[in-house]
Amino acid sequence: MLEQTMVLHCRSVMAGIKTANLFSYKFTDSKELTDEIRRLNGVCVPKGLRIVILSTSENRALIYAYRISKLREDFKDRLANSMLTRRSYSVDCPETCIKQLAEKIRPGCDFPHEIGLFLGYPPEDVYGFITNHADCAKCVGPGRFTAMRIGQKRNSGSMKAVLYSLLSEFYPNLTSLI
Repeated sequence: MLEQTMVLHCRSVMAGIKTANLFSYKFTDSKELTDEIRRLNGVCVPKGLRIVILSTSENRALIYAYRISKLREDFKDRLANSMLTRRSYSVDCPETCIKQLAEKIRPGCDFPHEIGLFLGYPPEDVYGFITNHADCAKCVGPGRFTAMRIGQKRNSGSMKAVLYSLLSEFYPNLTSLI
């Protein structure tokens, strides 16, 4: 079942088009989930794809699938590197950055808006989203939120709704993303 869900949500990552994707997965047994991820990583890691659990909440897991080579390249961008460094990430080691991100995705912590950098979003868009509090976010295409530009005001409710539905299971007291 995890394999099917991963194919559904991570096709573009598996094809090498996107850096990463994040999806919520319902499970019944945490040991079975861990074993399944270990098995999938046995097949995927030699092909440059890795799967990790960022967070769990009762019977749901927030799963991150990524291409390490693409993530490493994305983090070399000057703006991405600067934003992550200012937020105390160890940018020289993407695997460590992922562990640090997982620490920030916990109840009681502020939402890590820099997560967009881990998903391959353009650093300028992530910076614009953070600094402008999503006031100028523009939704482009299904499930992809880019093209944040100063002066392009619009209601970013669509983006907030998608992020809220994905993350509300992990942040039960989440009332707003901004």
